[in-house]
Amino acid sequence: MIINNKRVQGLYIYNQDSRSIEFTKDDLVVSGDSIYVCDAEVISGIDPAEDTFYEYYHPYPGSMVTSASEYFQNLGEGGNKYVSDQAIMGILQGYQFGLDKEGIITDWINQDGDTTLRLSQITDRPIDNLMLTETLNRGMIKVSHELDQIKSGEVSGQAFSTIFGFLEKDEIDYQLILSQYTYKSSDTLFVRIQELMSPLTGVSVYRYMSWEDGEFPSDGNTISGWRNVFSYSTAIQHKLDALQSYYDTLSSQLTARVASLSGSFRFQEKYIGSTSEGSNTLEGLEDGVYTVCVEGNSGGHIYSESIVVRLKSDMSAYSIYFNKLGGSLKVSPGKIELIDGSSNRFVSVYGRRTKT
Repeated sequence: MIINNKRVQGLYIYNQDSRSIEFTKDDLVVSGDSIYVCDAEVISGIDPAEDTFYEYYHPYPGSMVTSASEYFQNLGEGGNKYVSDQAIMGILQGYQFGLDKEGIITDWINQDGDTTLRLSQITDRPIDNLMLTETLNRGMIKVSHELDQIKSGEVSGQAFSTIFGFLEKDEIDYQLILSQYTYKSSDTLFVRIQELMSPLTGVSVYRYMSWEDGEFPSDGNTISGWRNVFSYSTAIQHKLDALQSYYDTLSSQLTARVASLSGSFRFQEKYIGSTSEGSNTLEGLEDGVYTVCVEGNSGGHIYSESIVVRLKSDMSAYSIYFNKLGGSLKVSPGKIELIDGSSNRFVSVYGRRTKT
């Protein structure tokens, strides 16, 4: 501003009394709710807010960018511009997708292939679609280990389910982390990398594709197969193969064992007698087949006999006589008794259980 024929640069408020004031270059002039920078060497009588073509003033700190697309379209034109809060997230996503404002990975691809990302195309191979979306150059997302493209994936002939591991607890949401980044290997050749890592096992695999400037790929034929990240991965792979073979053998053995037991039966102990026990009656038995072992004295000699009986809730009581021992065995629903033969006693009773 010219004050007493001297140039005094500063911050001034423009009002109805300011039309005769001479503002000079780089003065900051407040008009309404905005601040303007004077571009003219000397100017008076012009309200900065009315200088819509910015002939004498320009807004401070600059014109506002209201969208991410506007920012990228005007990138490189020069001049100071400030960004609206609506546009800042879109701009940041252009540099680093998948993260929120605090740098936390929030974007995902779930087990059904649905995603929070805006991909250039939608197919049943969303990881390919991510790689084939030209504007998504660098970022990180979460990927479900149950995604079909993961379940069917393999590296060096080894299934992803083996090298990435799995969780037996269904309530735990186990996710892989996918990183994607792009660089130029020459003035015209671009290379894009996808790296897939399992937090459960720490194993990582990667793949890549390349293209010449202006010839971005449109299909997945240009994408390489998955490869191991580490140079010593062959040794690890051999160990994984051996471990997989070991568990396959255990699984086959268990399957064969279960098959061999199908239809067989086992004995369940119902009673074990002793010389100090004199009970002649067993009650409360379930329906089923029982092997009853009895011991007693006959003619000065000790004999042991075993009898197999079947109990049914609707059966009629009947008696079975021993071969050498005196007395008999009476069988009725849920009950087995020793009749007569005062020296006879139960040694053991076993019930038969079918293996299923």
